[in-house]
Amino acid sequence: MEYISDYNEFYSVMKFLTEMALLKAFQKQSEKKPCPICGYLVTRGLYRSHLNHCKLQPDDDDCTIIAEVCAKDRKREAVESLISSESSDDLFSNLGNEEIAEESDDNRNDSNVVNNEETSTDANEYNQMAENVMKEKIRGDMPCRTFNNFARKRTKKIELFPSETTKTMEAIQKIDSQLLMSVESKSEMSQPNKAMTSAALNEYSEYEKIEDNQNKTKEFFHCKATTSSEVKLEIKMKTRQNLFDTLENIKSYLNVCNCDLVKNTQILSYDKDVTIEGAQVGSPYYLTLFHKIMKRVLCNGSQYGEAQFWGERLHLLEKFITLSDESKQLLIRLFLRKRKWLISDKLSYANISSSLNPLFNELLQAELVDSSHSSLLEIEEAVHLLHASSLKSVAKHFKLDFNKGKIEICRSLLKFATQKNVFGITMEKRVLNKVKEELGPCFRIRNEIVNIFSAIFTIYSPMDMNSALLFDQPSVNLPSQLLFVLLQLDTNKLRFSAPCNSCLINIYTDAEKLFRYIKAKKLEAEIADLTQRGKWTEIIDCAKKARIKFQDAYTVQRQFYESLIDSLRRFTDLHVYARCISHGVDALEKIRDYAEAVIWLEYMLHAMEFKLILANARGGWWDRLALNFDAHLKDKDSAMKAVIAGLKDPVLGDKDRLSLQVCLFF
Repeated sequence: MEYISDYNEFYSVMKFLTEMALLKAFQKQSEKKPCPICGYLVTRGLYRSHLNHCKLQPDDDDCTIIAEVCAKDRKREAVESLISSESSDDLFSNLGNEEIAEESDDNRNDSNVVNNEETSTDANEYNQMAENVMKEKIRGDMPCRTFNNFARKRTKKIELFPSETTKTMEAIQKIDSQLLMSVESKSEMSQPNKAMTSAALNEYSEYEKIEDNQNKTKEFFHCKATTSSEVKLEIKMKTRQNLFDTLENIKSYLNVCNCDLVKNTQILSYDKDVTIEGAQVGSPYYLTLFHKIMKRVLCNGSQYGEAQFWGERLHLLEKFITLSDESKQLLIRLFLRKRKWLISDKLSYANISSSLNPLFNELLQAELVDSSHSSLLEIEEAVHLLHASSLKSVAKHFKLDFNKGKIEICRSLLKFATQKNVFGITMEKRVLNKVKEELGPCFRIRNEIVNIFSAIFTIYSPMDMNSALLFDQPSVNLPSQLLFVLLQLDTNKLRFSAPCNSCLINIYTDAEKLFRYIKAKKLEAEIADLTQRGKWTEIIDCAKKARIKFQDAYTVQRQFYESLIDSLRRFTDLHVYARCISHGVDALEKIRDYAEAVIWLEYMLHAMEFKLILANARGGWWDRLALNFDAHLKDKDSAMKAVIAGLKDPVLGDKDRLSLQVCLFF
């Protein structure tokens, strides 16, 4: 039983030794070793294959034989590498002593144990490895701590068989003497020549260069630990510097541009004498005036001339100034038109270029316009862009009745596009591709560039860019109208009695307030367009959106609105949304929904938010509320209460009070 327990202990130790040997072997295979020929670092697993494929130098004829290595020597080197590791010194020494003692036990109890060929073979291999371990321990005079503990447990067995230990020591000494003699004899035979010495020096220098490169790489990747806040701050500083450089480039461009109109530039465009026109023609008036507006806004030294105000939108202006003159003129022309899809083949700007497709391609590469090849063009817009002949061609392609009018063919195509095939997929994609093929290249100015141009024009002249003017002239384009007014001023065809004011409106402390105002004006411009076409239901939908945005804007920027005077509040998004709600009341009355109109009017008259704005409109709202109660809802008492409440309103002027008093007598 004692023998079995010792054998189990020996087997567990040898199993651990095998695992450690495998781990050490894998680690050794993953290590890199410099190639003596090319100098590259190659893993040990691929070292031999690399040497086979690596080309030798043409003068590499000498070779030095250091030692002959057989399988037994390789096994011995593996055991030596395991012994040299610091973590396994005690384990190997303990294992060697245990194997020697185990060998004595095997010899003593050989007659009492069943002979098994596989067990004896494994024991011989383990004994041979233990002898090698013991030999290295004795040669190096290495201390062994676990050997003493193990010897105390099995003193009797070792003392009974001292001859086995003596035989082992003699065998080890014999092997050491033979190895020493063989190494000395071979070292005497192999003397390096001068060529090999120089080659070795070159190899060593290359190896040093490789190590230096590795150290530089380690230093490069060994970065100082930084927090996320430090990284964000660094990125923010770099972005701010880039924006500052971009703004400086824009200012430099505007300072170089000549913002004074060339005399008779527009007159010469109608002159019949081509030679005179070619001699004196300059930049178009709209490009010159556009530069003038940009220069006054960005180079005036106010908050609008700071990179922090505009942010990433400055990159759009940078793209604009890098365009060619023809592309700039075309982009401004697109900005002065209503934003919609335009067929490039149908456009004609002879003063700019005879062919606009190259200019559109330049704008498309600068990401200033959208193309019909993208998914932005919807099928309804595309169908309405087609002419009658093209519509008939598309309808004929899909086997629809094309002997109809344009409106009926459009309806047929849109209805056909919603149908599904046998796979459950609609025909919209096929119809849209066919319509795009008939249309050809179509382009539309991007919404971002329209917003920033509108913002610059609004800062320059907020009165001329007021969207409330569109209800009197729905077809007018406000930026185009502003450029025309500036042209008349520069040509002395128009004069104002008041002196010229060089100050810009300065209520927009950041770009967020400015672009919220631009967005609100777009909604009011849409309502003005719908009013011209009589789309009252759609106007009510827009007014409902304005009502929601009105509440959000007042909640977020209440202090900002209260800090402004009455004359400046109309240039805020809150004032524009209030006008949109008022237009929604008019639309409700147009469709004769007087009950809902009364609810909206009461909300506008009693809410605290509306007391800050539209003071001039409150008298009309009270009058309209009383009229709806009296004439349309037949509620005399509510009408009387509305008149009395209106008279108590401190905001109303004398004119509005007299108008309400008249209602009491009728």
